[in-house]
Amino acid sequence: MALTHAGIKGLKPRAVRYLVSDGRGLSLDILPSGRMSWLYRYCMEGKYGKVNLVRYPDLPLRAARAKRDELAVQVAGGKSPAMEAKQKRTSLSTNPTVRELGSGITKSRW
Repeated sequence: MALTHAGIKGLKPRAVRYLVSDGRGLSLDILPSGRMSWLYRYCMEGKYGKVNLVRYPDLPLRAARAKRDELAVQVAGGKSPAMEAKQKRTSLSTNPTVRELGSGITKSRW
């Protein structure tokens, strides 16, 4: 059953995290703290994936459905939204990793 704005407002946190589905892969993830985030789950080539979208109410219901439709087009085109999000995160990182720092260090005595 599709979610409504009033239905979302009526959702209460529980002792454990739970999901409420809107349909076609879009779910609202409710944490015990009361925080709610949109989650898109999909299956591609027999493997399941998921992408966290934005917190609710920062991304309203209508916009979350539009984002789900965009991601569904990517999946239909053979692109994994989770892998693309991971690549975007790593390409935006300006801080060097420990491995990158360690490659330029030589042993020295103090």
